[in-house]
Amino acid sequence: MLKTFLKETPQAASIVIGLACAGLALEALRTPAVRNVTFEVFHPIPYLIEGIGLLIAAFVLGKASKTFRMDKHPFLSIGVGAAASISLFLIMQSGDPLTGDVSRNVVVSAYRLSSALLFVLWAERLYPMGARRAAYAYALSLVVAAILMAVLSFCSLAIGQSVLATLPLLSVGLLLSSHNSEEDTESNTGAEDTHPLAESLPALRTKTKRDILIAAVLLLTPLVMRGPFISVQSSWIDQQSDSIASFLIQVSMAIGLLLGCGLIFMLIRFLWNKRCIMFFELLIVPLSLLAFYAAQASETLWFFYVPIVDATYRTLLLFVILMPFLVKTKNSFALMPIGLGVLIIGRAPFSLLVSILPEAAYAGVFVAFVMLGIAGSITALLASGMFEDERPEQSLVQPASSALNGNLELACDTLAQQRRLTAREREVLGLLAQHYNAPYIAKKLVLSTSTVKTHMRNLYAKLEVHSQSDLYLLLESTAKISSQEESHDRP
Repeated sequence: MLKTFLKETPQAASIVIGLACAGLALEALRTPAVRNVTFEVFHPIPYLIEGIGLLIAAFVLGKASKTFRMDKHPFLSIGVGAAASISLFLIMQSGDPLTGDVSRNVVVSAYRLSSALLFVLWAERLYPMGARRAAYAYALSLVVAAILMAVLSFCSLAIGQSVLATLPLLSVGLLLSSHNSEEDTESNTGAEDTHPLAESLPALRTKTKRDILIAAVLLLTPLVMRGPFISVQSSWIDQQSDSIASFLIQVSMAIGLLLGCGLIFMLIRFLWNKRCIMFFELLIVPLSLLAFYAAQASETLWFFYVPIVDATYRTLLLFVILMPFLVKTKNSFALMPIGLGVLIIGRAPFSLLVSILPEAAYAGVFVAFVMLGIAGSITALLASGMFEDERPEQSLVQPASSALNGNLELACDTLAQQRRLTAREREVLGLLAQHYNAPYIAKKLVLSTSTVKTHMRNLYAKLEVHSQSDLYLLLESTAKISSQEESHDRP
């Protein structure tokens, strides 16, 4: 399917590289190969300004028209990219501490907010591609980012700093150029509902206040719970004893990006259904907790916990990208800056606590907060019915007489013989004839939904139909002909 994505997504390379540049720019100050990282990187004031700025952007998007997208406005995109590049260049060239006076706080805050908005612009750009294409694009961008990060490890300090400062402008250039192919991508995505890259994610229910509360808990809890892990993100700072150590830490971060790519491919392959949110609630957070315990045990275990921390963080950024697919609202684009804003603001109080509390006290607060979050997530998952088996949609199950069922079975047998269907394709055809949907067929046949959709595509090709409605018409006509032939053969 990866080959299909690269082949059928216009300008896939530009999208992947541009997104990789935006991702690297987002965490440029945490790159030891080009700058000696200090705990000032995690100062709460820039985090608060960044998070509040993102929430303001979300408010503006919420009030705008349904079709309004920031990434569609070239001057806005160029302004964001220029602000990120200029502020990053000033930070890189300055040997002064990141914080301490108003001017430095302004520059750092401008960098954080503009780099975050750049990532939101790319998230908006991915939305028309569909959830699955967006996930593939982001996963591949992590591979490109890992390669770039590894290359930076071998560059001189001046070259590395110049490259990082240029990334936001390069990313914006690729963003603007990729809009030329957006209509082609949308048409490819929507051309056939059963296309594997067109498989979206079931949205959470939001019909009642209870549904909205459950959806809010499921969406925001993994992001809020990321806040305490700032202590793990900064644990390796004291290990930058020399250039070799910084190089190895940088390589560990690159490995973390590749691990994040692997986690996302696992999500796409095995959990691309209504339970995908469990991946973030019950896998990513516990993995981060494992990294915390490794950091607490010994800071010299950075080669173990640094990749995990980076992998889980990058995976949560995919969660932000997927939020508009998981909840349908009047303006889904507002969910992206909300998600990223919550993720960023959640760091601020813990960046303060980790600097004022004793290590043991902070560990206690950390564990209590995360355990409370996990308990809340499990409660919300249970309340949402996420663990219940999928059933066929009631509206799709049509009552039928035994005679009609017999005719349909006869029609399925006739088509199976005429079009040389495999035994499994015949099973799928029989269930489709009864108006069952793909998730239920997958449960009944003990297959993955993607495998069932593959059988459906093969069926459509052999039967020369293009949709389920065409299939039903073919079955009805075949059943009618078979019934007439059977009655004609009777003495």
